[in-house]
Amino acid sequence: MDYERCILIFVGPYAQKKPHVAVIGAGIAGLVAAYELTNKGFDVVVYEMEERLGGRMHSALSQGFIFDGGANFFLDRYFLIRSYVHELKLPWSYSLHGSIHRIWKGGKVYAVDLSGPLSVLRFKLLSFKARLAFLALLIRVRSARESIDFFYLSPSTKSAETSDAESYLCTAVHPEVAHYIADAFCGMIQFHRLGEMSVQATMSLLKIFVGITDLHPRVKGTGLNPFK
Repeated sequence: MDYERCILIFVGPYAQKKPHVAVIGAGIAGLVAAYELTNKGFDVVVYEMEERLGGRMHSALSQGFIFDGGANFFLDRYFLIRSYVHELKLPWSYSLHGSIHRIWKGGKVYAVDLSGPLSVLRFKLLSFKARLAFLALLIRVRSARESIDFFYLSPSTKSAETSDAESYLCTAVHPEVAHYIADAFCGMIQFHRLGEMSVQATMSLLKIFVGITDLHPRVKGTGLNPFK
């Protein structure tokens, strides 16, 4: 966002006075807006209906475990977020290579092991039919000729433009893949559930999931790549 231009338009003929600004919502967008406006000399008040800050992004402590709502990590390519982290002198920690994600289903915890094609077929979280469908999806994503870049989305098919990802994956792939794989991963890295996302955005995140796109620019291929 061009803050200088927005502020100039907002102030208009009242540039000689210290303007008062109300920001509605203390999610990350509202907090950033308030921070930038305050740095420009505005008198800012943030209004939030909840008893906490952060919007969808929050952490809850239960039985010694920390549960993250919304995204629980950022990619290195979020350069603007990294600039704020540096400016505010906050710690920036990288995920450990080889970390194991787990998914809860039916009272059981399943480790997400995608170390190779056979590991997908042994993935007990999914039925065997869903495993085959998931493997086929990963192959399609990897071999896709068109660009599938989360940071530069370009529509490729009509369904990618008009369908939500949950409906598409349930119909074109398998409901278990949609609910237990794609929804879990997209919720972990985004603030949205699968039904709120486009097909193209979801496919780009799955591309990251299987290690086709670098998560970490210093180490190539740190994602979980079942095709190495």
